[in-house]
Amino acid sequence: MGMLNVQLAEGKTVFRAAEEIVGSVAWELEEAAEVVEVRLAWCTRGKGGVDEEVVEQLRIATPGAKGQASFKFVAPRSPVSFSGKIISVLWSVTAVTMPKGQQVQMPITISPTGKEIDLYGPR
Repeated sequence: MGMLNVQLAEGKTVFRAAEEIVGSVAWELEEAAEVVEVRLAWCTRGKGGVDEEVVEQLRIATPGAKGQASFKFVAPRSPVSFSGKIISVLWSVTAVTMPKGQQVQMPITISPTGKEIDLYGPR
C-alpha cells in the first residue's frame, strides 16, 4: 500500500482568513503514481446531502514512487468551520495519489475567531 503523509508547518491546524496554509506532502509508494494531488477542501456533514468543494489544489505530475513536495494555500473567508446540531462545515488538506486513489486527510479549522464556531452554544 505504501506511505502517504501530509504535514503542516509548525503543526498548525487553525487558520484565519487570508492566512497561509503551508506544509508538505511525502510519499513512498509500491508503484509510481501518475499524479499526487494536494487539495484544500471543505465538506458538510450532518442531516441531508453532503456538499463538498475543492478550493485550491496542487498537482504534482510524474511524482515517481518516492518523493516530497511543499505546498502553500491561502485560507479563504468562507465558509467558516462550524459545528451545529443539524450540519457542520469541515475543512481539510488532503493528498491523493492517482490512479490508485490512496489518500490521507489532515483536518483543519478556518475561522475568523481562530477556532471552530460552536453553534450549540454553552452546554
